[in-house]
Amino acid sequence: MTNVRHQRGRKSSIGRVATVVGALAIWGTVEGCAVTDGDVRRWETTERGPDKLAAVVKYAKYKPELRVAAAEALIRMKARSGKRIGIDNLLATLAELSDGERAVVVSGLVQKLVEAMTAERPARNADGTWPPDPSVPYKDAAFGLLSHEPSLVGDEEGAKQKLMSALATWVQTDFENRVDIASQLYGIEQIARFVGPEAVRNLPSLLDDRSTKLDRIATLVADIGVAETKAKASKKLVELTSRVDSSEWLEKTGKADVKRANEKSGYKADAGAFTKQVEMYRDQELEKLFSAMKKVGGHDAASFAIGFAADKNKPANRRRAALASLEGHGSDLKGPDADKIFEIAKDDSTPDDVRDLSFARLGELPKKEVEKKLYSLFENKRWKIRWVSAQVLLRSLDSAQIEEFLSHLPASAATPMGMGEAFTYGDLLRKIEPKGAKAEKPMDVLKRHLATGGMGSRLAALGAFYEGKKSDKALLEPFQGDKMPVSKCADADECGWVCDYPAGDPKAESKAVGTIGDFVTFCVLPSMTSN
Repeated sequence: MTNVRHQRGRKSSIGRVATVVGALAIWGTVEGCAVTDGDVRRWETTERGPDKLAAVVKYAKYKPELRVAAAEALIRMKARSGKRIGIDNLLATLAELSDGERAVVVSGLVQKLVEAMTAERPARNADGTWPPDPSVPYKDAAFGLLSHEPSLVGDEEGAKQKLMSALATWVQTDFENRVDIASQLYGIEQIARFVGPEAVRNLPSLLDDRSTKLDRIATLVADIGVAETKAKASKKLVELTSRVDSSEWLEKTGKADVKRANEKSGYKADAGAFTKQVEMYRDQELEKLFSAMKKVGGHDAASFAIGFAADKNKPANRRRAALASLEGHGSDLKGPDADKIFEIAKDDSTPDDVRDLSFARLGELPKKEVEKKLYSLFENKRWKIRWVSAQVLLRSLDSAQIEEFLSHLPASAATPMGMGEAFTYGDLLRKIEPKGAKAEKPMDVLKRHLATGGMGSRLAALGAFYEGKKSDKALLEPFQGDKMPVSKCADADECGWVCDYPAGDPKAESKAVGTIGDFVTFCVLPSMTSN
């Protein structure tokens, strides 16, 4: 939008310059009346001042020092009707000049911009509020000059680099307050992305337990920072999360913050309610930190998150947050880290929602690192653990590995197996894409297991035909008499061996499924209605 505005300014400049020239002729300035520094200062506040100042910037008849002073006056000029027209006028005027004439003004302006951007910000007011930041218009002007298409800054005496460095310093100085200044023409994120890695190099040092901009800092570091900057942020987030998770933080910071909030709102909490408030507050803070870790990544953050999630003494919601922070960061994990995730997944005491996330993280690791581990979980006495493990595996297998997968399924009804497994495995197996022109199609492999193999492999093969084509019914009908029993599970196991028959009929009855033949008759064949 910036460049569009500048180009639009270029189009309208002809009329504006004509107006300015006419006005200057009336004042007599074109004919010889001298323009002084006092005039330049006064025009900052007059109605026609912007045009007069732009004319001084434009014409070589004025001394370079006066043209630079006029340019600075346009930068300082207060907003009019809510618009900072001074900077827009300056950029449009400079765009009309030749490279040589523009350099006369810009070269004299650069040092003023740098000094203003790097100057110490005024102290807070007595009431704790901040006075207007006088560096903002200079920062906006510097960015406008650099980002204009084409750039309005030449390479004379390293002008571009000086402005880029000053912008990088400005962004990282008092970031927490400057990021929310509403009057700036260009936001900090926009400038940081333009400047590049140097604009975020020092942001990790701003990460502390009083930072209100964790998310924005993490986003910028993740998107722009070099590896070294990201590593520093990762380490800093680990230190900060450890602090918030400590009893010291709870006593000194958590309780104090909640107490102040209650006093401000007038809420009176008894001891029990207050304790819950403090823990909820800590939950929120940890959630923010793990969210920041997810953005930044890095081995320090990943290793810490896994250790946190593996701690059985941590509340389930915090363990989930830790595992969620690892999403997309499989490359940051080392061998022992993967082992810890696996231990979380297989532990019978792990809450189901925590286990689900541990499996999701295992699924993001290279297949060779987790395949054997996942197959080992097929022997778990809880069929749902095999179910989740198998889904992770099936999303990474090719058709040549279908036989091996089927061989790991329960051979007989002695091993608990849920009916949901048959449908899930069948659906995922038939969707596997063959790799290579000579690779066998998944359905051809599965058809061989309709009548042979153990209970699990036959159920998975039949499940691949669920909601399939009518034309395949003849292939399955002979198996209606298959007497091989399916698993008989305790009610607590929720194996679910029941189907509504006929499917979709308002008067359908719930039919118990005791054999593979029942599964074909009551579950699979009625679902095969597509052409």
